[in-house]
Amino acid sequence: MYRHLPSLSLLASLTLFLFSCGLTPPDFDKSGEKDAVCNFSSVVDVPSPYELTQVALIDADHDFFSFQMLNRQQGYALGTTHVGGFADVWKTENGGISWSNVSPQISRHPISLHFLDHEVGFVTTQNVTGCPDSCDARTSLLKTTDGGASWQEVFYPTLSGALHHLQQDEKGNLYANLFDVRVGNGVSETNITLVTSTDGGLTFDSLFTAPSYGSTHSPFSFTIAEDRIYAAGVEGQIFVLETNGTLVDQVFVRANSAITGIQVLSSERLVVGTISGVLFSDDAGKSWKLLREGWGKILTANSLEGGQVEAVIAITNDYCPGDVARSIDVLAYTNDTGASWVDSSPALNTVHALAHKPHYFDERETWLLLQNKVFSLTK
Repeated sequence: MYRHLPSLSLLASLTLFLFSCGLTPPDFDKSGEKDAVCNFSSVVDVPSPYELTQVALIDADHDFFSFQMLNRQQGYALGTTHVGGFADVWKTENGGISWSNVSPQISRHPISLHFLDHEVGFVTTQNVTGCPDSCDARTSLLKTTDGGASWQEVFYPTLSGALHHLQQDEKGNLYANLFDVRVGNGVSETNITLVTSTDGGLTFDSLFTAPSYGSTHSPFSFTIAEDRIYAAGVEGQIFVLETNGTLVDQVFVRANSAITGIQVLSSERLVVGTISGVLFSDDAGKSWKLLREGWGKILTANSLEGGQVEAVIAITNDYCPGDVARSIDVLAYTNDTGASWVDSSPALNTVHALAHKPHYFDERETWLLLQNKVFSLTK
């Protein structure tokens, strides 16, 4: 079962993950061959015409994996405490200049963060009581109605499992993937169901499920765009759903390749990041063009005049020699749909340290969370 972990834990398990997904593991035997490129600078840059500017530093002793800006002033970031791995929530009310700790005083392991407005917000959680042999499958989340000043735990007795990647549509309806893990005879099975709430999180109802819906190996669940839900399935599938749960389409991106993100340029034009490459479709997923090989995350993507795609991605080019997985990553830019790329200077483990979902203010500015630093990506 996938759950959000601190980035160091993700990196330590990278080699095992590569083997389990059928990918070629990094070659750690070429000692000395990559010494020069593996002497990384601490500065992360981006190719022109984009600029990367550090907006904020969250004064915490750990990394963060999720954040949300409600506007240019107020926002929240979610991480896990070093001791216990419990929810650690920080808040800014001045555009990231300063951050205050508004963590729940409830010992729960966090999965995702989402605020409906300035006051009402949620942290979905994983109850690990009895795990791994007999996990407590009660569904709950932590809720605040005063902007994080206080929190309460809310239980959903009609559900079973943990809520992942809580999001909302333009009407304010909530959606999440419900991961229900069942253990029997030493074997675990995970059932994944898309659920929705139309009453601000008071109740959740099942919306869609299928044998190949959802992925336990991907940090990405789904994105909502143009009144449709684009959700990851197993082995590089995408389920396209209406917000009422009606299945519109089911397309295959790339076999045996977990999806890391979906950028919807239009109902026909999709840019998709996977653990083996970034791809593009201009026919709603009927066919795909490989833009770039490598473990990639989409930072921003837009359609240009003339039909070309402009994109900035974080991509793993190679791995450093050694006993611990250290990826050689770059931020890469294209304005001709992947025919050519301009790469930044190499950076260490950037792809895996980036929070799973950038925040888009508009097509010219995107905010990124990298460990405990917030950056503005502008053109």
